[in-house]
Amino acid sequence: MAMSAMELHSINRWEASFLRAEVDGYFAHGIECTPGATVLDVGANIGVFSAAVYERLDGDVRIYAFEPMPALHATLDRNAREFFNGRLTALPYGLASHDDELDFSYIPAATIFSSSSRDQANIEDERRRVTASVVEMIRKGGLGPVLRRVPAPSSPVSSAASSGCCGSLRHTG
Repeated sequence: MAMSAMELHSINRWEASFLRAEVDGYFAHGIECTPGATVLDVGANIGVFSAAVYERLDGDVRIYAFEPMPALHATLDRNAREFFNGRLTALPYGLASHDDELDFSYIPAATIFSSSSRDQANIEDERRRVTASVVEMIRKGGLGPVLRRVPAPSSPVSSAASSGCCGSLRHTG
């Protein structure tokens, strides 16, 4: 079944179309997949890269999609069940060269900025970076009409970010 990014279930609707534009760029830089391939989608979010591969190969692919964030994994798993005809397995953990446990920050309003690279030492810098990235995307019109109507924050760090929209999750596999 062919699909578009807008048909995928998502936590934030704008992210699916934004991610789709980003993913299309991967293929412009040499990523090639052949029918019958096995593909790993690591840090899969809702499965937009998986969907692009699935569409390009007309479903003749086996995809293992890894997403450790519980809310994202639940959405990815729903997409796997409803759109991928049994060709995508959604796995609720990340990949590493050794067993480990990482803290993740989860940003519900912009899940694409959720990360394992934030900690108490760098959280303020990361909040500023995320806010600046979102503001730049809004300027470019990349977040869609819903977020374009949101007034710009009066300070470099939005009130949502400064009030702790970033929660910390510990995934213990």
